Amino acid sequence: MTWSTNDDKVIVYVRGAQREVRRTDNFVETIRDAAAACGLRTFTVQVTYADGHVSEVDSPEDAPATFEGIHSVEVNAYNKAG
Repeated sequence: MTWSTNDDKVIVYVRGAQREVRRTDNFVETIRDAAAACGLRTFTVQVTYADGHVSEVDSPEDAPATFEGIHSVEVNAYNKAG
């Protein structure tokens, strides 16, 4: 029997849907594509790293290059107050 922890994949959650991506995928392009596929034009991105640290990515310029070291990503609609 072969065992696998699927360490080469990361789960991206968008509007309740799950998408598996490779750790080597381009972070910004992948997140933009996933958000657009779910109809999101403006959104927030929360990253949970493999060590348990959780952080919000404020802009594409602050995003990691790939999904290396990341456990999961959650993309949510941006709801502007007021």
